[in-house]
Amino acid sequence: TRNPLAQAILRYRGVNKLMSTYIRSSKGDDEGGLLGYSERDGRIHANQNICGTVTGRFSSSGPNMQNNPRPGTTSQWGVNPRRWFIASEGRKLVVADMGQAEVKVLALLSGDKDLIAAVNSGEDIHSEFATACFGERFTCLDKDCEERKELRLIAKTVVFGIMYGRGANSIAENLGLTVQEAQEVIDSFFRRFPGVAAYINRIAQQLNTNGEVRTLKGRPRRPVFATFPPPDEADRAMWNFAYFDEMKRAGIEEDESGDDYRNANARRGRALRQGINSTIQGTVAELVNDALIELTEKGWDIVGQVHDEIILDVPEDRVEEAERDLTEVLSREYGGVKFTATAAHGDSWADAK
Repeated sequence: TRNPLAQAILRYRGVNKLMSTYIRSSKGDDEGGLLGYSERDGRIHANQNICGTVTGRFSSSGPNMQNNPRPGTTSQWGVNPRRWFIASEGRKLVVADMGQAEVKVLALLSGDKDLIAAVNSGEDIHSEFATACFGERFTCLDKDCEERKELRLIAKTVVFGIMYGRGANSIAENLGLTVQEAQEVIDSFFRRFPGVAAYINRIAQQLNTNGEVRTLKGRPRRPVFATFPPPDEADRAMWNFAYFDEMKRAGIEEDESGDDYRNANARRGRALRQGINSTIQGTVAELVNDALIELTEKGWDIVGQVHDEIILDVPEDRVEEAERDLTEVLSREYGGVKFTATAAHGDSWADAK
């Protein structure tokens, strides 16, 4: 926005966010921010909560280490908080992540051969998606032109939207497209990768039949709503997606409990989004947890884990060994899908990426 007052408010909110999240709370004391969690040894000892999320991911608290910006990003004031996290004296931080883990898990769970080939190719996967969505409109453009970058971003946003069960309305609103334009991009992606559409249908069928979905290793997730009891036999109809479809076709606006079917349909959509999210995000968490276990068994000092990224604090004379082990545990093949990682090291978290 160009409104001076709005710009001033946005600047204030940005500074306040920077202060309260990374430095100290707005109360002026040492509660909150990073300084509020600094202990006597001058370091921060955050909690990793194994039961902190419904999908199986670790959550972080005291402080939330997952609240730090992505690698290579800085605030509008040129501040990168990752530079504030440094290795112990005489040691280095060794860092690696799985790289496009969620997209690769989508390929793994969907079994789509073309998507598996695309993620295994080593090429820019989002350019592959843009080619699938826009065809020659994308490929004929110069690699550095703004329109090509915009189309790549649209394709990336659409694919991540699909992975988390978002429909054309939500994606259109997010990207500033018409609903028809968003739907055309979605349809193009599904035509190129039909296995993904089949995977989403399988998730819907599993919810329809069992009221739950499972990750690659069998971790269950049952979408829970305040007005919906667990899906035992007596309440199965309340969970049955076909039940809502039949109500809509019959023109019935309320079910026996008095719920508007349109609200029930919203619950249906929410259940599908949770189902897709849980299988993808939960499977990524399982693969990362396996890596954490292996690294622990090898005796490495794990000082941080953010989603699919792992941070080790290692003696300077063992950096090469640590990079080799970290790369190895994150670089595996599952169901024909190759997960690859390249470890790096530095004096700070930012330097190691």
